[in-house]
Amino acid sequence: MKDLRLKFKGIDDWNRPVFMDDNGRYFGDTDHLFDYTASKDDVLNFYRNMSLNNCICYFGQQFGCEPMGIEIKSNVKIILE
Repeated sequence: MKDLRLKFKGIDDWNRPVFMDDNGRYFGDTDHLFDYTASKDDVLNFYRNMSLNNCICYFGQQFGCEPMGIEIKSNVKIILE
């Protein structure tokens, strides 16, 4: 199983949590929205016991872009940091 480490970058203009991998690619969630004031801890605690492959998807190459919506395969373990 391959690991995909994602670092929390913030909440975008559509209230979506946005994460970035080590290669500069952005990922996020379009189903679970957060207040603009949500902290990193708020977001990470929300996802703590969730199946991340069902909610985190590929967004694109920049923060706040229109999500590409590409799902992350089940053989990839998503690790949020």
